[in-house]
Parts: sequence; C-alpha cells; structure tokens
Amino acid sequence: MHCIDVAELVPANHILRALPAERSLLATFHACLGEELTGHLQRIRDAYGQDRETLVTHLLAWHKRKGAAQPALNNITQLRQPDTLVVIGGQQAGLLTGPAYTIHKAISLLKLAQELSAQTPFTFVPMFWTASEDHDLAEVDHTYIFSPDGNEVERLSYPIAEAYRGRSIGHIPLGEDWKAFLRHLQTRLTPTGFTENLFKLLQEAAEEAESYADWFNLLMVKLFSPHGLIVVDPLDRELKQLVRPLLAQAIDEPLAVSYLVNRAGDRLEEQGWKRQIHKVESSCPFFLQEEERRVPVRFQQGEYRTPNRSYTRADLQAILQAAPERFSPNATLRPVMADFLFPTGAFVGGPGEMGYLAQLPEVYHHFQVPMPVIFPRIGYTYILPKVGKILAKYHLSPLDVREEHQVFTQISRRRYQVAEEAYWEQLRAAVQQPFHHLRTAVPEIDPTLVGAVDSTVHYLLDRINKLEQKLLRNVRQKEEIIHQQIRHAHFHLFPRNRLQERSINIFYYLNIFGFSLVSDLLAQCSIGHTRHCFVRLL
Repeated sequence: MHCIDVAELVPANHILRALPAERSLLATFHACLGEELTGHLQRIRDAYGQDRETLVTHLLAWHKRKGAAQPALNNITQLRQPDTLVVIGGQQAGLLTGPAYTIHKAISLLKLAQELSAQTPFTFVPMFWTASEDHDLAEVDHTYIFSPDGNEVERLSYPIAEAYRGRSIGHIPLGEDWKAFLRHLQTRLTPTGFTENLFKLLQEAAEEAESYADWFNLLMVKLFSPHGLIVVDPLDRELKQLVRPLLAQAIDEPLAVSYLVNRAGDRLEEQGWKRQIHKVESSCPFFLQEEERRVPVRFQQGEYRTPNRSYTRADLQAILQAAPERFSPNATLRPVMADFLFPTGAFVGGPGEMGYLAQLPEVYHHFQVPMPVIFPRIGYTYILPKVGKILAKYHLSPLDVREEHQVFTQISRRRYQVAEEAYWEQLRAAVQQPFHHLRTAVPEIDPTLVGAVDSTVHYLLDRINKLEQKLLRNVRQKEEIIHQQIRHAHFHLFPRNRLQERSINIFYYLNIFGFSLVSDLLAQCSIGHTRHCFVRLL
C-alpha cells in the first residue's frame, strides 16, 4: 500500500543554496559526466590501498552481530571486487535518528548508488558513516515531534548523566532510561495501526544496543539494511588499526591541516564566499581519549598539549601503535579518514557539509587520498492530508505558506474588492493627481506654499495607509478561520520557522504511515540530487 502521491512531488530547487563550482578550489563540486567522471573514478580505484578482504571480513562480522538483512551483506561482499566503489555520507548519532534529514541522507545514498552503478562502469554500494566519535551531546540528546493535537512542536530529550559529558557518543552507555523514554514517547504519539510495530523496533534496538550511538546504529540497520545500506561505526578498533598510517602522518605533521584549511578559507572569502571553518593555527586535526574523555590536542613549542598534560611525538606514536582507538579525527580530517578507509567514489551531504568540504581539497592532496565527487542530498518535506487540503482549497504551493502573514493578506485581498492591493493603489493615485497641478501652480503665488502642499499630500497618504491597514485587520478578524488554516499549514511545513526535515523526527511520520513510507520514497522518487521535494502523504 503506497502512502505517497508521486504526482504531488514538487521540486523547489531554489530552496537550497548551491555552492559555486569554482574549479580553482572546488574542482570536484560538479556533476562530472561521461569520460570525465569515469576517469576520476578510475583514479580513485587505482589509488585505493586497503586490503579489501580484511575490510569485508570485518564489516560482515559487525553487520551479522547487528542482525543486518541479506541485501546489506551482499553489498559488503561486493566490496571484494576491485571495480566496486562506495557512495558515502554520514550523520551524528541523534536521538531516534535525529531530524528527518538523517533518513533522507540514507535514501540519497541508496538512490545515488543505483544511479551511478547504471551510469558508470563501476558498481557502487551505499555506506552510512555514524559519527559516533563526536562528543557534542547537546546536538544529539534530543529530537522534535508534533504534539498529539498537531498544534505544537515538542522537544523529546534523553537523560544523559552529567558524568558522561566529554565522552564520545559511542562510549556512553544507553542504560535503562530508554524504557521510561519510550513510555513517554508512546503518550505523545497518536495510536495508529503502525504504532505497535514501531515501538517493537525501537525496543528491540534499545535492548541490543551497546551504547547510545549503537541504538542509532541498530535503528539504521533495521530500517535500511533490507535495502542494502552498509552502516559503519568508526569507533571500531579494527577499523582504527587500518587508518593508523593516516593518523601517524597527522601526528608527524600536526599543523599542516589547519594551515591548508585556513588557506583554502582565505581563498573562498577572496572569491566572495563564506568560509565554514577557521582553525586555530596550533590545532591538531585529531582528538585524544584521556580518562574516557575526548580532548583536543594542540601543538605548541614542540609539544603536543591537551587540557590535562603534554606529550612528545614519540609518546603519541606509541599510543597510536598500542591503542589506535584512542585517536579520533576532527571535522577537517574525518572525511579524509573515511575515504582513506574505503574506496569512496562519491560523497552525499547537505549544504553545511559541502561548505566544509570546500576547504578540504588540499588536505586530501596532502594525504594523497583522492577526493570523491560531491553530490547534494535529496531533501523532503511531508505534506499531511489536512495540510494538503488547505493548500488545495486556497490554490497554494507549499512554498507560498512560508510567509504565512503575507499569503493570508493575499488571500484576504482576493476575497474582498476593497481589500485588493490594486484598489488602494488606484485610490492613492487618484488622491495625488489633483495635487500635481497645484504643486506646479503655487510657486507663482507663493513659493513657500510648496512645502504645505507636500505635507498635505503626505498627510492624506498616511491616513489612507492607516485606513488600509485597519481594514485589513478587520478582514483578518472576519477571516480568522482562514488565518488559522494558513497558520496550521505553515506550522507543519516550516516548524520552528525552519525546513521541516531539520526539526521533526521521522518516527512521527512512520507512526502515521508505517515503514512503507521509506520503501515508497526509495521505489517511486527518482528525482535527482539537487532538489528539495514536497511529498503529499495519503
């Protein structure tokens, strides 16, 4: 049973701000075609240096432990072949997968892998990188849903003890608080025919989770492994052992990345673009785990310093050999590490991530890792049935209601002739017309009267403007039902005055429309990768 109407997919390209394709800096930020794309992918394949068999063996073992479905295991096995490349993207391990765009990113990965496999001589497999090493809990300990009556946005928070602040998300135990959290969530979602299965999935994932981030991993595996998505947790010690050469180079050249990133940012600003990253010159491109805390490292006066102590180069190299899992990359090194680890032919990300990558081409070159081709992710806004009826009733597009007061005024003006903007423009013109002749005639009598004419005109226009606004206020009061409907549509399409997918959690919609929502988006929405689409839910 389909829960979307494909005919109502409305592309809105201008809702996203595309990054410039300046070849001087953003050489890979364009959709390569034909031989150009094939040649770049061949260079990526030829430069890849990992042992594919070792990688496949580890990924298979991890996914089998997580209960991954066969399509994901098949894609992992496909990585054994030298002509298999990866489409990668990632996200922080947010509560219940965080904002809906996390799910949209996974859908983008799956769709792009299909498209590139069909368009190039290579086979592409989709891979999702869970940012489990991040330690900014304030970004992942909450999510948002609509209230049961649909009139408020509610923040759901997961209680993480203060003692865990500073730890990587993947090192924070989930504990038993998930039980009370799910009970509370159940009171905030309207029961439907899909609710039981939804909570069964959430509960099973929580029971199996080894950490807060692992709850996220398991949800992604359960939702998307049947479609072939590979999930990667970079905290895995086996994976860290494979990236030791990259981390060793970062230790030996601790300030190179900050220098290159800042230089690239300077060039962006010279071209008139806003930089996303500015690093302190002494900042190293990696964090170190100390007493279960993830702490930044700086290189000053020949020493590597954390907030707690100092290290020599030999100290850090020794730690890397004995316990590579204690190291984690910062945002400037993380993409390079992923593409060092996997044969990445394409990266999928949002506008913010693409801004970061705009400053990283020289970092990739420094580590001799080919930069993948960059693709923007697909974006979706869901139109609930009630909202769809409001849009149809007033002949509005979803973007029309982004400015609710403006669109309401336009509707009100159309309903009453004396409220139409043209009516008041004509009135103002009619009032001003006689004064044009008067203004040219009075200087012959007394030039000082010109000011009096102008002030009179200004006074009359001011009174007309106030009368217009008073009439519109009365129209709004008379048409309060219309105003409420427009406000409701705006509220659901742009909650918190943001794109819906940047706030509302996908499980709110899965509770209403079931897991087939994901399947339908994958099966029916072949829409390209530079669009934000509005999807009418049935």
